[in-house]
Amino acid sequence: MMRNILSMILAGIIAAPICAAAGPKWEAEAQKIWIPSREIVTEDTQEQIEEEIYQGELALVAAVAWAEAEGEDLMGKRLVVDTILNRVESPDFPNTITEVVFQRNAFAPVMDGRLLEAYQHVTAEEYEAVTMELEHRQDPNVLYFTAGEYSSYGSPLYRYGNHYFSGR
Repeated sequence: MMRNILSMILAGIIAAPICAAAGPKWEAEAQKIWIPSREIVTEDTQEQIEEEIYQGELALVAAVAWAEAEGEDLMGKRLVVDTILNRVESPDFPNTITEVVFQRNAFAPVMDGRLLEAYQHVTAEEYEAVTMELEHRQDPNVLYFTAGEYSSYGSPLYRYGNHYFSGR
């Protein structure tokens, strides 16, 4: 709707001076000029909306994987992805990726603002990690990880790269 109005305004702004310069007959005709927009506005279906939300959540997981596991290999990134996906499926955590990622004190990049930077740097490798973990979880037990030492949450499982992973 806004584009149609803008098209009409622009048509008047552009056409009126040209017609005025051509003489009185053309100036009167300039008042009748209307150029409709060719854009067709449609409503998204519920399915399309759900797909957009799903794609947004996958991008969020990839961004967290980049921010948390930058410098780690593909397996290190997969384990970070596992942590998020496992939490979504756990009754102890929220039920969506967005809620898990933005849960208070859950992920350092959310708290320190690095997550915003991550969206600019995500690579195909982070998306590959997300895709691989959606198809087959590397570790369905991982719920926590920290750098440097085991978390005070959960039971220690193992160290991989610079992260210490824990489960229930």
